[in-house]
Amino acid sequence: GSLSAIRYGEGLVRSPVNAIAPAWNTAIYPSLVRANRAGAARSVGTEASLAVRYVLAVLTPLSVLGAALAPLGVDVAYRRGAFDSAAAHSTSLVVVALAPLVTFFVAKTVVTSAHNSYRHGTLLFFAGMLNAVVNLALDVVLGLTLGAAGISLSTSAVTLMNFLFLGWLLARHDRGFE
Repeated sequence: GSLSAIRYGEGLVRSPVNAIAPAWNTAIYPSLVRANRAGAARSVGTEASLAVRYVLAVLTPLSVLGAALAPLGVDVAYRRGAFDSAAAHSTSLVVVALAPLVTFFVAKTVVTSAHNSYRHGTLLFFAGMLNAVVNLALDVVLGLTLGAAGISLSTSAVTLMNFLFLGWLLARHDRGFE
């Protein structure tokens, strides 16, 4: 039951992320690389800061709306056959826990792209490893206490932490990132 709730809930949340993120990356990464060239009008940090503001302004309301409409979305998408009210409820909780991922994941791609433009591959590798370790630890703790929704909440929380950590490092490297 829990694994199915995570799978179905993640499918509802990842669909918009999978539609938005590739297009966003295609647009943002070249602009950050151009900003990294000598003589660019604005720094990578300034460009990334502006991009993060756009992401937060546009996608935060969508994340909130996705969480608010989770029960309706689950009912429309899945509520038939063996997908009973208990399954719909647990899947809705997963969708609520994952809804912030829409915003956090796309915002994280901005700071990741900025670090890529600076060729900070080693930093990104270690940040990814740290991300995996923290995610596993939170999966266990929150999964044991909150079930499937806890594991989903762990994913959203770790993505936010990763974004904040990489953003903090970017701000230390490039004063244009606020």
